[in-house]
Amino acid sequence: MEKWAAIDIGSNTVQLLGAKIQMGSLKAKCDASRAEDGLLLFEPLFSDLRTTRLGASVHPAVLAPESIDATINALKEYREILASHGVSKVRVIATSAVRDAINKEPFTKMIRDLFNWQVEVLSGQEEARFSFLGAATPVLTSGISHILLLDIGGSSSELIRWRKGCLDAVSVDVGALRVQSAGWQADAIEKALAGIKKEKDDDMAEQVIGVGGTITTAAALLQGCCTYSRDAVEGYKLKVEDVNGLLSVLQPLSIEARRLFSPLLKQRGDIICEGLLILSAFYRLLSLLELTVSAGGVMEGCLLDLGERGLFPMNNTLQV
Repeated sequence: MEKWAAIDIGSNTVQLLGAKIQMGSLKAKCDASRAEDGLLLFEPLFSDLRTTRLGASVHPAVLAPESIDATINALKEYREILASHGVSKVRVIATSAVRDAINKEPFTKMIRDLFNWQVEVLSGQEEARFSFLGAATPVLTSGISHILLLDIGGSSSELIRWRKGCLDAVSVDVGALRVQSAGWQADAIEKALAGIKKEKDDDMAEQVIGVGGTITTAAALLQGCCTYSRDAVEGYKLKVEDVNGLLSVLQPLSIEARRLFSPLLKQRGDIICEGLLILSAFYRLLSLLELTVSAGGVMEGCLLDLGERGLFPMNNTLQV
């Protein structure tokens, strides 16, 4: 059994997930054109998160020097963590902030030069697919054939529909950090979400799943958690009235008061309401009453994707 890791360079945070890896016979499919039997099976070993705000910049589509420095420092810390755990392979991915940046090439080259790590910049469709794999694979083994999945990120959000083995995803440039930077309110958010349309069979979905920092933080807050707990948020039923209730409590508070409201909001207090407003808009647009929270997402999905395709990470941490 080998130890692998995934690093997700996101718009708001840089996250790390380490896992024990083995090939299994999990037969969940997220693409009807695939016929493999051997998805990757892994046991999470450790995780970490650093808030670097790579998607926050006074100049749109430009990665700010201070955010780049914070990201590089986080990666240096992660390299030490990977070495201490004896992790042999790491897959490094980047999402919306890097995807949209005009200076993404110098940024990814810097990482390659410093760490010998190749950064895979995901398209919106790839990001959606990885989110689905990471969050929904356990559900697929139960025989469910119709799933809606909502992923709210820092700079983008994805709505994924999975019907009888066929995956359809819509990615929109609406995320908690982007909304906060633009100063959008509820009406502007709904206008920006114009590309999201309810489809006739959405009400027939057997499972509605939610992933991303806004959603998992809301689930933890509603349960009175002072620190993030993967076990606590996994499977939590997040109801529309609870989301709106959180908004009614947090919106009147100053940003500093939000950060003091809970240790969970120390790094997210300035964008939590924006994320909840996006989530509330999705509830309205899709006529949802609740969703089931998943602690999984892009990082788990990028590792599962490797097993599905029979590929392996190119980045060898033990040679750095």
